[in-house]
Amino acid sequence: MCYLYMLIGLYLATPFFRAFVKKENKNLILFFLLLALVSQFTRPIIDILSFRVTIFKEVSEFIDKFYLQFFGGFAAYYLAGWYIVHIGISKRWARGVLYAAGAISLAAMLLLSQITGANGDAFSNMNFFVFLYAASKFLFLNRVKIHAGSKTKRILTAASRMTFGIYIIHPFFQEMLSKMFPYEKLPILYILVSFLVFVLLSLGVTFILSKLPLLKKTVRM
Repeated sequence: MCYLYMLIGLYLATPFFRAFVKKENKNLILFFLLLALVSQFTRPIIDILSFRVTIFKEVSEFIDKFYLQFFGGFAAYYLAGWYIVHIGISKRWARGVLYAAGAISLAAMLLLSQITGANGDAFSNMNFFVFLYAASKFLFLNRVKIHAGSKTKRILTAASRMTFGIYIIHPFFQEMLSKMFPYEKLPILYILVSFLVFVLLSLGVTFILSKLPLLKKTVRM
């Protein structure tokens, strides 16, 4: 449930971000994201490599000397989301570069996990590859156009209102499935199958709870 605590922290920081998060400050926001990528999102990769190549440990220590903690945390995701929605990436080639970076980042995460076994760092939210993958997918979804009043829009709208409930409920099914079907081999297949199973189960329970008068507000946005 760490997301809920993180969300409260971002809400507390929002009044301060609003002071400078404006369209006329788009270059300043990009500079913030750049510093966040350098000071924070490279760290999990550096930590993985530092155990094998000494120079990466020295790079990590050098970055620490600048005390750039201000650019840490989830603020970079927050600002990147704002930038994609309100500023966007108008040039087609730039969108293509980000989409390609997202695909490469997904492959890199899987390779890092398989080769090093450092799953915590490979899939860390503070990983450079995770950030690029998330940004590319958010950009893609934000550009998808669905006609108002269409059946697809109604289905997606109904499903989106249940995402909070799915998030709240899914750890129960995740824990249950991990005990019933413990991980052994084929991690990619295991992750994909288990993800689909516990999301569908969580969706079903959320849908039922959303119909109950006293509980519907706890699982619907």
